[in-house]
Amino acid sequence: MLERFHPQTAFKMMRRFYKFKVKHPKYGINITPHSVRQVFDTEVFCFLPTRTASGARIMIINCGTKWNPKEVKIEDMFRGIMVAIEIAMLEPKTQLGGVHVIIDLSGLSLVHVYQFSPHIAKLIIDWVQECAPVRLKGIHLINQPYIFNLLFQMFRPFLGEKLKKCVSQFYYFFKLKLRNTTSCYSCWQIPFPN
Repeated sequence: MLERFHPQTAFKMMRRFYKFKVKHPKYGINITPHSVRQVFDTEVFCFLPTRTASGARIMIINCGTKWNPKEVKIEDMFRGIMVAIEIAMLEPKTQLGGVHVIIDLSGLSLVHVYQFSPHIAKLIIDWVQECAPVRLKGIHLINQPYIFNLLFQMFRPFLGEKLKKCVSQFYYFFKLKLRNTTSCYSCWQIPFPN
């Protein structure tokens, strides 16, 4: 695992991470778990208690049925994810193993899609591609309704080659029910690449 450690690359990432926070203070300054508590309380996203065989954390983001945009604004959800990733990165095992993100889109509707503007889409993609302090192992999109294509077209122009390779679309092959996330996923083995 030590061959993956490149101090110069890590330092450049840290600089981009903090520049992002300064450039976008709404998303980076004085953001704490308490300031985005409503996001955590609604269980829009969570980390599974188990890891992949390679030691990566698994983060589930529920962008459909569990997300009520009237209760949790897209900006707050983005801030909450930023905080959660920062907390996860305090774990040495996560620093080495990285994170797989599963985005469950079951229940995605026009109400959800309308929350995303091109500006927020670019901001999210810029953070993920350039500033996220994590080794992103994969983004897995599941349970996509037809309307997802509309939303994805907004994000597509901002995706770099590396992130395009990172995104895998499972479409309807995995019909996962997220009513009880931990019990549903605790025994579930995803064929993640190492």
